[in-house]
Amino acid sequence: MKRLWQERRLLFNSCIKEKRMKTKLDLQYFADLNTNITSDSGMSAEQKEYYDGELLRRAKPNLVHAQFGKKAPLPQGNGKNVRWRRMKSYGPALTPLQEGITPKGKKAVFESIEVTAEQYGDYTAVSDRLKMESTDPIILELTREHGIQSAETIDTVTRNELQTGTSVIFAPKSTGAVVSTRADLDKTCKMTPKVISMAKTVLKRRSVPTINGSYIAIIHPDIEHDVTTNDDFIDVVKYNNGEKIFEGEIGKLYGVRFVSTPNAKIWNNSSASQGATPAGLAVYGCLFFGEDAYGVVQLEGGNMEMIVKQLGSGGTEDPLNQRATVGWKVTDYATKILDETRIVRVECCSEDFSPIAEAN
Repeated sequence: MKRLWQERRLLFNSCIKEKRMKTKLDLQYFADLNTNITSDSGMSAEQKEYYDGELLRRAKPNLVHAQFGKKAPLPQGNGKNVRWRRMKSYGPALTPLQEGITPKGKKAVFESIEVTAEQYGDYTAVSDRLKMESTDPIILELTREHGIQSAETIDTVTRNELQTGTSVIFAPKSTGAVVSTRADLDKTCKMTPKVISMAKTVLKRRSVPTINGSYIAIIHPDIEHDVTTNDDFIDVVKYNNGEKIFEGEIGKLYGVRFVSTPNAKIWNNSSASQGATPAGLAVYGCLFFGEDAYGVVQLEGGNMEMIVKQLGSGGTEDPLNQRATVGWKVTDYATKILDETRIVRVECCSEDFSPIAEAN
């Protein structure tokens, strides 16, 4: 009798979960991300939508670096190379026009930047015993974790490319001494208002166009304190009046909107032959940039895929139906700096966190 009662209770809980799956998410909220889900025919449509929604919900807040890139399509079936075209700028037209004479005019000149897109993905296998004996919704939990992993992968690929920029400012020491290499930084080389103004001025002197009226800076949370404690800093909640707010945005200062992410670059390797950091101190790579500084691939028809294979879908490779898998795949993603003049990297330390921060 007790066993029958337990079986009925398990069935009841299963029904409740099924109902929640059908009502919990409105996927139209995520429609702009152009993603889908692939699974075997044993899964219900509601389960597919639910797992897909979990992937998107976990991924979107972590795609910080990628959100500002100039999107380039790579239609399926058109190879792995993606190309961005950029028109060269014209200089001032200082020759006065003559009455009745048509000037020679200018020819449009384009530059092409090409990069090979790559595929990324990962999965976790789940045994039949784990699925049957675990009281946790293991498939759902794995979907959530892989959603975070997929976003961190794409964001890190983007970040690593942006960190290769050739325009670098090293934060000066508190004494005013100029720093010319990463290894010469010390814990007083902080993100000060002067450094912020210097980075913005470099972009303005190069006539770099802004993004929605401001330049963007991506910083680590360890650097936030040095930025937000400035009296002129405006918290994002004070200007959120219908204006588009970026993922991770915390506020603005001196015409720069700051976005914070723990995935911002940290170096910590004092023994490296190149790019060595100061002994016992981590160095942060803070990115300042304007419009179209870099490009990212936007795929058509399946940018990010959540793949759930149920028990029994492995065919002869799994003859006893012992394994299910949960995974994700991004097909052909790439990012590339399009204009070195439009991005500036500020390298600095944090007095409080540089001694304990780890490289990422």
